[in-house]
Amino acid sequence: MIMIDPALLAALLDDPGPGLVITGDSLVRERVWQELAAALAERGHRVRPVPPGLAAGDLEPARPGEVIMVAAAELVELELAVGLARLPAVILSAAGLDALPPALARRCCAVVDLPVGTVPLRRLLDGTLLPDVVEGGPGAPVDRDRIAATVVDLADGHGVADHGLEVGAARLAERIHRAGADPRPILIEHVFGPRALTVAPPPPEPADHDQDHDHDQDRDHDQDRGHDQDRGRDESGPPRGEGTGSDESEPPPPDPLPPAVPSAGGPPPWARVRRAPAGRRGAVITGGARGRPGRVVPYGRRGAPLALLPTLRVALPWQRIRAGGRSGRVIIRPEDLRGQLRRRRAGRLTIMVVDASGSMGRDAVRTAKAMALGLLDVAYQRRDEVAIVLARGSRAVLGLAPTRSRAKAMSCLRRLPAGGGTPLASALLLAVGLAERYDPPAVELVIFTDGRANVGVGGDARDDAAQAARLAARRCGTVRVIPPARPTRPDQGWLTEALARP
Repeated sequence: MIMIDPALLAALLDDPGPGLVITGDSLVRERVWQELAAALAERGHRVRPVPPGLAAGDLEPARPGEVIMVAAAELVELELAVGLARLPAVILSAAGLDALPPALARRCCAVVDLPVGTVPLRRLLDGTLLPDVVEGGPGAPVDRDRIAATVVDLADGHGVADHGLEVGAARLAERIHRAGADPRPILIEHVFGPRALTVAPPPPEPADHDQDHDHDQDRDHDQDRGHDQDRGRDESGPPRGEGTGSDESEPPPPDPLPPAVPSAGGPPPWARVRRAPAGRRGAVITGGARGRPGRVVPYGRRGAPLALLPTLRVALPWQRIRAGGRSGRVIIRPEDLRGQLRRRRAGRLTIMVVDASGSMGRDAVRTAKAMALGLLDVAYQRRDEVAIVLARGSRAVLGLAPTRSRAKAMSCLRRLPAGGGTPLASALLLAVGLAERYDPPAVELVIFTDGRANVGVGGDARDDAAQAARLAARRCGTVRVIPPARPTRPDQGWLTEALARP
């Protein structure tokens, strides 16, 4: 079980001014979010939740002792983020620190990641594990100069240059010190570590088949040149028979037989195929006229197009025999013809169908947006294309065409409106139309919905949606249904059953 640092929690409950960002698993975040709001209220703070879709002009100034809490903060617009950053105490919940607007990421000092298995806050708030933060606590007296020097040293060591963040870290460190804990490891883990400037070393270049071919050619050329030099030394040396009394010269040795034709059972040295590193996108497609050159095979096998260089490599060693000593023409026989398979990676597509209808409710739509942003990060790491289909109103619309731009996808989710009917059938048919351009194993369909379809495409809404779901299951390699965290009336059973029987 993973536990939030008690000293850090005690310091933030006593003084939430430095700010806090909660990241990690969405379900764990929601549970801790409610417990944290209750704990702040128990300690005399006035908690005011602010929806992420609030207009910047509607943000009211904070009252004394008020703590602003913003869930799904990655959906906050830039204008609202600037206004929130000016408030005295702000606590955020987001899929990740890098998903926040820069103003909020700088405003909130502490970052707490909550993976699955985190100990509930109630285990810390029962009075047995949480230390008290008092002026004369175990860590008093406080040497502010030493704390400031520690904060500056940690910021420089992690490559963080932000004076505002250093001020908040010093304020947090003082409270942690009063709680009787050493602030240095806590600042490293929860303040500067998540913001550390790290430069990953470039991955090693895998050996390319063309380079292997060049190396093999160079090695063969060196060997041939060595044989020629040895034969040249023999021919330019003293005449044969000198010192033996013989004037007759021996005939030169016959030319060696040409090498055997490469077997089609395995690739020759010049046709080594580079293995793709793990984590690359898409399945490997072998064949066709596009892609990187791969294994050499006899011409006509598996539809491999004719490859000139491999064909010449097979035919040239036989020319002296075939031409009878004559030169000037290359004789190629049918058994010399070689083709070369080509390998390419199919593009992957992740289609997100987001139900933003009135039946979902604002909280559920907000949760769906946050979970979609988390899925977007995974797709971005895999270099997948992402498309977003919005299900609301009388018919579904394509919110975002397939793209690899993370910024466009995040902007689409942030501006997602809510309300209206649930045209689930229309949304699934639109997703099927997008999936038809890709191979089925390369398409993943993720549906965020409560399952309460009420707008059809000419017939019963649920029957139309079930038929569209069966069609989507045939066209998409992976289909997932993600319900809202707390649906008012969950009704996804029929949809899951329709997807299971394509």
